[in-house]
Amino acid sequence: MRLPTPRIAFLAIVGVLLAQKDVLMAIAVLIQWDLLLRPGELIGLQPQQMVPPMPAANMPSWGVVLAPSEENTVPSKANVFDESVTLSLQVNFVLPALSALVASRPKFFPLFPFTGVQLGQKFKDAAVFLGLRDLGITLHGNRHGSASDLRLQGTPLKEIKKRGRWAADSSVRRYEKATLAQQQAHKVPPSTRLYGAFVEQQLANSSKLLEDAVRNTSESTYETFSTRHLLEDAPALTAYALAVFGLTFNLPAVHLKETVGLRSLRRILASGLGSSPK
Repeated sequence: MRLPTPRIAFLAIVGVLLAQKDVLMAIAVLIQWDLLLRPGELIGLQPQQMVPPMPAANMPSWGVVLAPSEENTVPSKANVFDESVTLSLQVNFVLPALSALVASRPKFFPLFPFTGVQLGQKFKDAAVFLGLRDLGITLHGNRHGSASDLRLQGTPLKEIKKRGRWAADSSVRRYEKATLAQQQAHKVPPSTRLYGAFVEQQLANSSKLLEDAVRNTSESTYETFSTRHLLEDAPALTAYALAVFGLTFNLPAVHLKETVGLRSLRRILASGLGSSPK
């Protein structure tokens, strides 16, 4: 049985990916969670499937066309062509980075320069690092987790079914496991829950950081960007992550004084999070 990824655990994993400078992987799973994408759909995305907003026509959100009929001979898993879904307001902070990424990639090439195996392994490694080995976290669990999280927020099953592009109500019920997701969340170590909440708070202010990271990566090192660039231009998110996880990249202490919200950092460190989780 595939278990839903608890939202708080998912956010903590995103934080670790960013701290490790796997920025495009972090962006990928954020999009996956928001759109309830299957792993294969996520990895198979191409720039030509990404539809930019058109505010003048009251179309303010980015859209994604899955299994486009013009380019595909194979329909979606639900046997449908041209399934479409729009990114929610919850991920507005990632849109400038997404726009930069789409513009930088050839139209019919993969949007993300890594395989599903590579992304899945990094995601699992981050989960283990956070003490989440026993939760059985996988990329596919993000689809379960997102559906369950929507249900916990009070979203009607009909809307979850539409967003997840399930053909049958029985499929939605199989994926939406709100109580199980809640049970899984209780297994997340307190330190990781605190870190996940911290990452969620910081993501809302990370738009420029993510965009700059995408724009400043070279083709040969697409998944990484300069630590120096991070610290000079927008240090808050990664500086926190580095500090909480034991100054992974030997961040000079002087830079901590330059970060926003130092009080929050001190509170976290005072809670016993100064060393890497076991």
